[in-house]
Amino acid sequence: MITKGAYIRGTTKIAATGGYSNADKTMVYFVVNRFQIYKMKNIVRSIDDKAFVTISDVADVFKKND
Repeated sequence: MITKGAYIRGTTKIAATGGYSNADKTMVYFVVNRFQIYKMKNIVRSIDDKAFVTISDVADVFKKND
């Protein structure tokens, strides 16, 4: 989970292998709305200034509520 002040988002960690380095990596996946992109990029950069970040449009998000 990424927490910064009142900003809380769940994350999914995915084990990955670097395509060039062949080193073990952890990919962190999360969804934010378009108004939260700038803030989330700043949070990621404060944790890892060399992080590779991609931004994609998402049509909808579904979650099973237990």
